[in-house]
Amino acid sequence: MFSFPIVGEVPRLPHDSPVARDMLAAGQPCILEGTNLVQSAIENWTVEYIARAVPLSFRCMVCVKPTQSDRTQFLHEDPSASFGYGYVPKLKRLEMPLVEFFHRLRDANATESVYMQQELSVLRDKLALGALAADISRFRHDFITDLARSLHWANPATPTNLLFVGPANSVTPCHYDLQHNLFAQIRGRKRVLLFSPSNFSALYPFPVFHPCDRQSQVDFYAPWDADRFPLLPHARAISCVLREL
Repeated sequence: MFSFPIVGEVPRLPHDSPVARDMLAAGQPCILEGTNLVQSAIENWTVEYIARAVPLSFRCMVCVKPTQSDRTQFLHEDPSASFGYGYVPKLKRLEMPLVEFFHRLRDANATESVYMQQELSVLRDKLALGALAADISRFRHDFITDLARSLHWANPATPTNLLFVGPANSVTPCHYDLQHNLFAQIRGRKRVLLFSPSNFSALYPFPVFHPCDRQSQVDFYAPWDADRFPLLPHARAISCVLREL
């Protein structure tokens, strides 16, 4: 399927395994099993549950892009970082009423695809006495804090917690983040490809300060463009599939 080989799988390990802790300390990815990290969300959260728990007038942050035939890529864009590149944005980032988001999400004939990227802290603060806020309060924040402190990650007192909700066949292009991540799949499934930093040049990131900085210019699902990306076949990925429990 891809123009580069997948050479391994991300290991699955008990969350309290010394091997898992050693891997994380060494900057290696692994799937932590048995954390109960977001168990209240796994038990409760569906589109219907969120629609009941959150006022429909609540405005969430949503990326909007024309629907593609088989899959839709949601490339992150920073419109404030043009710096003369002449980049034309490919998506819109909007504050959208929750009721409109859910309507668009379920519309099989929509000409635009929607993808929510909402900070959970905003939901928690605005719904202080609601069911969703109660679910968030039961997340294993102690586990996150202890892990971050023991591994000397970014300040664990100020984590960023994001809720992503999107349609089937949504694609997040290859990118790197500025801090470590714990990712929990609540519904559906997500395939993840991971690359060692040694693959950096073979993945052709956008230039620094480009609106798409920190992301690869390569569309992994498109035919290989050997003229633009000659080193791509030299990249080596490991993969995993995350599923709801």
